[in-house]
Amino acid sequence: MHVGPKVWSGSLVSRNDPWVVQSNQDHIRVSSWLNQNTRLEDLVICHWNIGWLLQCRTADPMMSVAWDGMTTFTYEKGLPQERFRYPANIREAKYFVLTDIDRIWTLGQPNVSILFNEQTLAAWHPVFQSGGVLVLARPNFAPPAR
Repeated sequence: MHVGPKVWSGSLVSRNDPWVVQSNQDHIRVSSWLNQNTRLEDLVICHWNIGWLLQCRTADPMMSVAWDGMTTFTYEKGLPQERFRYPANIREAKYFVLTDIDRIWTLGQPNVSILFNEQTLAAWHPVFQSGGVLVLARPNFAPPAR
């Protein structure tokens, strides 16, 4: 009987499995939908694992926390707004994208739950989903004045 490495059987589970994208196809479908439903000046709050695929303004949820003047992971000393190229303000975002990594890690980082929680996102409504990636739209979205 020949036994190969577990990776050949698809049964190898590494310690970092929860931290990696669970479905590339879900991310591609969501980014494609977002690119069809945003303009260059629109802001989408999303993890960088989707943000790099978008053709609009993006900010990670933790950048939004820093924009609001609070500290969080990687921004332990805060970050002045003048360091941003554009506002990372959740109140100006067209969409908020919730991915697997956000559910298991991002939302648990310091001060993130102050901006991103059931109360603050209650009026946001789901507009697209692929697998574990959910896109929420801000109610009555109007693009910020130029």
